[in-house]
Amino acid sequence: MRYIEEFKAFLNTLEGQEIQDKFELFNVFYLLDDFNSIEAERTVPDLMRYDLAAFSQVIAQMPEPNSIEEAKALYIQIIDHTVPCLDPADGDFITAGDYRNMLHALISLSFVLSHNYPAYFIPYLYRYKMYQLVQTAEACDFDLPPMPKANDWRARCMYYWELCETLYHYRIKHDLISIELWTFLYHFAPMCIPSLNFGDLPAPTHIWWLGKRESIDEYRSTTITHLRPSARKGDLMVRYEATPKRGITGFWRVLSNAIVDPIDPQYTYCYVGNRLDTPLLTSAELKADAYFSKHPLCKRHFLDSDGRMISEADLKQLLSLLQAKGFDCKL
Repeated sequence: MRYIEEFKAFLNTLEGQEIQDKFELFNVFYLLDDFNSIEAERTVPDLMRYDLAAFSQVIAQMPEPNSIEEAKALYIQIIDHTVPCLDPADGDFITAGDYRNMLHALISLSFVLSHNYPAYFIPYLYRYKMYQLVQTAEACDFDLPPMPKANDWRARCMYYWELCETLYHYRIKHDLISIELWTFLYHFAPMCIPSLNFGDLPAPTHIWWLGKRESIDEYRSTTITHLRPSARKGDLMVRYEATPKRGITGFWRVLSNAIVDPIDPQYTYCYVGNRLDTPLLTSAELKADAYFSKHPLCKRHFLDSDGRMISEADLKQLLSLLQAKGFDCKL
């Protein structure tokens, strides 16, 4: 029962309309920006508005659930069947069995479901903040659902429902209405639970090559990126930028162990920071180097979607090439 009594006292300081306004359906962008800035920055508003409208159209044609069992059946009906586009002439928004795309759209679906059936569903804001959900569960004495396997896309979609079911029983146990539960999760708990503390970094266990086409939020001092589950706090990361620079731009340090997140389509992510910019070492220069011209990374054009471990010998050669360009910093 930790924090519940304090939370109920906190509720007395809020106006009912103030709470309600925070969770209006199309206020999703305010909520994301307020609670989860990384998700907000990676969200394309027009695409999310379309997702919200498409799911709203589907739910409008379905019977209202009157029990937790009926709510589960409704959710399964949605994720197991085709979701049409707003205009039928445009084809399907998500085809039956395409659980990976369903997972991409799950935040929007959660908002539509919680708006229409708040007794059974919650808006889901924990993508890229799974650590905070884990901390909230530990501090507030409820058990999270078992973690599904990475390649079981349907089970990963079902994780959201299993969390809703857990929190439904938690809400009933503590005599909260739905919107009070949401306020507890997304407003009160973050004030009480310490933020992720990176602290001092140990020596690297692995050296990762991150060659991706998309941005890594390089204007941030701390951000997230997707690495394999074996990534550990303190690891070194070589950043290769595919476009527009087409070359190595710097080094980052991994600030947290890999975090498993079933709702994140990539499944695991790490916080990274301590960025150290380097002179640009282009792909052409790497291909011209006797060592790297024979390296497996060269065959991949220095790109790898998941991140790839490289050796101490690889790092030594990179530093040699960078030092020839005037880079003289110790890692």
